[in-house]
Formats: sequence, C-alpha cells, structure tokens
Amino acid sequence: MLKLQRNMLDWTARPEFRVAALACALGCSALAPAGAASTAASASPGAAGHGATAIDAAPGRHTRHALPLPRPSDIDALLAQAADRGDVVVALAMRPDCPFCAALVREQLIHLHRGEKDERVRVIAIDQASREPLRVGGRVLTPAAWLAALEVRAVPTVLFLGTRGELAERLVGYASPDFYNAYLEARIEQARARLASARGAR
Repeated sequence: MLKLQRNMLDWTARPEFRVAALACALGCSALAPAGAASTAASASPGAAGHGATAIDAAPGRHTRHALPLPRPSDIDALLAQAADRGDVVVALAMRPDCPFCAALVREQLIHLHRGEKDERVRVIAIDQASREPLRVGGRVLTPAAWLAALEVRAVPTVLFLGTRGELAERLVGYASPDFYNAYLEARIEQARARLASARGAR
C-alpha cells in the first residue's frame, strides 16, 4: 500500500500522464493556454474539442442530469482492486449540468458499465461539482482538486486509469456517437495491454 501511495502521489508530476492543452473549434469554449499542443490525433474525439463544456463554466446554464454511474470515494482502493483483477478503470470527468456528459453516458458508457464484468473494466463518474471528498494518492481531495491536478480542462473527459496513472490517451468531448465507440474500445485495449505488461513485470 505504501508503494501504491507513493506512485499515486507523484502521478500528476509524470509528464506522460498529463493532458496537453485543448484547442477548441467554433461552438466550443477555448480552454487551453496559447501555444500548447494537443496530444490527441487529429481525427480522434477531443482533437478539436467538439462537444465539450469548460470545466469552470458558470453552473446552471443547462438542465442538471442524473448520471447512473458509480461515484466511489476511495479511488486508491478501487484502483488497487482493479489492478489485482486486471480491470481497467474508465473514469468519466463530468458535471451534472453538462449535456454532452449526459449524452455520452446514455449512448456509450452506460452500456459499458452494464457489461463491465465481461469487458474487464470498472466504469465510474467523477463529478467536478461535488464536494464529497475522495481518497486518492494517499490524500483526501475534492473531485475538483483532483481533476485540476490531472489538468482536466473540459467535460466530458474519459480517463483510463491504473495505479500508476493513465494507461491510455484520454478522450475529450462528445459531439456525436459516430466512431466514438471505436475510439473508446481502442483506448480500452491499449490500457489493457499496458496493465498486462505492468502485471507481468511484477
């Protein structure tokens, strides 16, 4: 457990696990510092920031949506358990007033959640607006503080997590269901491969 906590404490300091700035197209708020590059491929969700809401946008613009995904408070325990089982943690950074988050859950993630035992994943939601504390990296943080440390600048953002950080490139935004499932499955496979490699190196 001490090794896990040390890994989590320096998680956000590892450059390979931090998101680059998000460049937005017409109809999406510009969230990234000028001059920063995006890590996403030009054809993948998040490359242009479509279907995303600024994480610090004023609340109340949209209807609040109840998203039927688990919201665990002990992230450390969840990640350790998932790693032992060989499961990938698929974490949705969201806000209850984000319509893109609701669409992503309704059209993609709820199906993954319902079949997570077969898919070897654990699907969770991290509500940026919640004040419920999270235990992560051996510390107690608010969801907003954790997402800020991970440099999540827009919702929805889907993260693929293991005990040592992100296992695959994150997906930012959700403009349409077209091709999204293919990107989601590809990221999960990439995360599984990295998780299996880490387990084999033990």
